Amino acid sequence: MAIKLEDIQKDYPFLSCLKVAKEEYVGIIQNCDPRLISIYCYDHVPNDLKTLFLEHGKNWWWESNRKTPVNMFIGNDFAVFRSSLRSFSTKECEVLFGPVTKLSDLVVNKRVRRKTVQLLRRMQ
Repeated sequence: MAIKLEDIQKDYPFLSCLKVAKEEYVGIIQNCDPRLISIYCYDHVPNDLKTLFLEHGKNWWWESNRKTPVNMFIGNDFAVFRSSLRSFSTKECEVLFGPVTKLSDLVVNKRVRRKTVQLLRRMQ
C-alpha cells in the first residue's frame, strides 16, 4: 500500500521530498548549500529503527527553532541513522515539499559600525 504525499505532509511536517532525476526521496534534510543537499532517506533507515527516526524527527520539529539541522539538535542519538544519509548535487535536485535547513542560516553576520569622532580646537 503506497502512502500519498499529501498524507505525509499532513502527518509528518518535518519530512521533505526531493526529486532527483526520476526518483523521489522522502526524509529529513540535514543541510542544503549551493553545491550539495544532504537528506536522511526514510527508505534507507532499517525497519527496526523507523519509528525511532520519526520520533526524533517530531522532537526536532516541535522542540527546536527548525533552523538547526536535526543531527546537531538530537546529538549522538541520531548517529545510528548515518548510513541513511544521502547527498546529491543541488543542481540535479528539486525540493517538492518540506522544510529545508541550511547551516548558513545559523551564522548571523552583524554589521559593525565604527564611528569616528574628530575634536576641533577653537581658537579665541
